[in-house]
This record gives sequence, C-alpha cells and structure tokens, in this order.
Amino acid sequence: MTVSIGIDVGGTKIYGAVAEDMNVIHSVVCEVAQNFKDFTKQMRGVIKELCEVVPQVERIGVGIPGAVRTDGTCWVPNLPYLTGLQLSQYLEKLCGTQVLVANDGQLALLGEVWCGAAKDLQNAVLISVGTGIGGAILMDGRVRTGTNGVAGSLGWLIVGREQDDYTFYESIASGTALNQAARSRLNGMTSRDLIRAVKQGDIHARDVFFEWLKNLGMGIASIASVFDPEAVVITGGLSREDELILPMLRKIVSQFASPFTQNTLIRVGKLQDKATMYGAIRMAHTGSLS
Repeated sequence: MTVSIGIDVGGTKIYGAVAEDMNVIHSVVCEVAQNFKDFTKQMRGVIKELCEVVPQVERIGVGIPGAVRTDGTCWVPNLPYLTGLQLSQYLEKLCGTQVLVANDGQLALLGEVWCGAAKDLQNAVLISVGTGIGGAILMDGRVRTGTNGVAGSLGWLIVGREQDDYTFYESIASGTALNQAARSRLNGMTSRDLIRAVKQGDIHARDVFFEWLKNLGMGIASIASVFDPEAVVITGGLSREDELILPMLRKIVSQFASPFTQNTLIRVGKLQDKATMYGAIRMAHTGSLS
C-alpha cells in the first residue's frame, strides 16, 4: 500500500489530503499565512495532522501558485516570501519525508487527467479563469513543464496592440477583467451581480458578459489551433457557470479555430477547487508529473 500526501498552497487557502493507494482518507483546509514564519508553522501543522492518520507516508506533493525552476527555487508573486526559496528541500528538512513541488495549474491538469474532466485523454489544455489566467498542457499523455517550469502560462499571450500598448489575454478574459467591466459599465456591479442579471434577461448585462466571453473564446480558439488538443478544460470559479458559458465558447471555437480543431471538446473541470490537491496526491504517488 502506497501512502501519499497532496497539498495545494493557494493564494488564500491551503488544501491538504492524505491518500492510501490514491483513495483520500483525510483532508484539511486552512487560510494561508501571510509571512514566512507563520507559513512554516502552518505547513508543519498541516503535515503533522495528515501524517498522524497513517503509519508512514512515502512522499508529499505540493502545488504552488507560481513557477518552480529547474534548480528547485520558486517564484510566487502572490506569496513573495516563498520566492527564491528551494521549497522542496526546505519542507523535506521540516518533515523528514521526500517532497515534490510543482506549479498549481500543471497539478490541476494532472488531477483532472487522473480522475476528472481529462481522464483517458492524451492531449489536453487546461485554462484556469480566475484573478488572472493560468493553464497547463498535456501532450502525448504527459503534463509538460517546459524549459523553465512555466509551460502553460496562457495569461501572458499577447492578443492585441494599439501603438505601443500591448493587450495580454488575462487583461481581457480573466475573472478580474469581467469584474472591472461590470463595475465600470453597469454602475458598480460585481461579476456575481452581472451573471445573476444575465440569467434574468438584462440586455445590458448580457452585452457586457458576452463581450467578455467572446474574448475568452477567441483565446481558446487560438490555443486549440496551436496545440490541437482532444479537449480544452476550463477551471476556476466561473467554470461553475457551465450552462451559461459552454454553448457560446463552443460556437466561437467552431467559427475561429483552425479547420482541424473546430470540433475540439470544451469542458469544465470536475474537481473544482480540489484539482491541484488531487494532482499533488497523484504526483506524490507516482513520483513525477507524468
């Protein structure tokens, strides 16, 4: 029997779970610390609680909202106290168990491949729509990390230019972009207010929402054309509105993707905010992102 721990260190919360032969038997969630000293105490406590459930843990997988370089150092803009730290080595000294660390988007895709919306697929792209836009790439059955560990950073795609100003994908298609559009054009509405108004048939709300959705869809069409995946998996809070977003996204991809990728499957993730944690469990169980 293999016992593994998976931990998702998010921008605001930490999700952790221990699994026996890939079956989760205990989980924990807490707010993420805002400084390194408290983070150390927090991780020690989370790992201790999970380890107490089982006699011995073989390996721990950890996901972070940033990049893990080839030398093991991390770049985590939302948790700057982790930037420059060789987190895997640090946590190994803390708990005495082998620790693997990877990007949260790449682990989220691994989780969806293991037991979610990308199960049994060999080629897929995950697009995470939240504060920004993140992503990950599955090619020939393997989650690709790239030369510097940041493959799948889809929010950095440049999608427009006006003189010397460049438009990045996440600036027009993220959850933040939708929020900003709602506030500026609909008297201070939030994105939740906007979606509620769309469902109630508000014409102005629909115009704002579908303009944003078209931006998201055009990016997906381009991404499908470049990577030729079997499916594109949408994750993040807005993926819960699948009945509202999927028909339009599928229509846009069928119109604007390359001829051979116009029928690419567009799905929402099944694991929601637990995808990275499940991916971390899978990585800990197998010893790699593959």
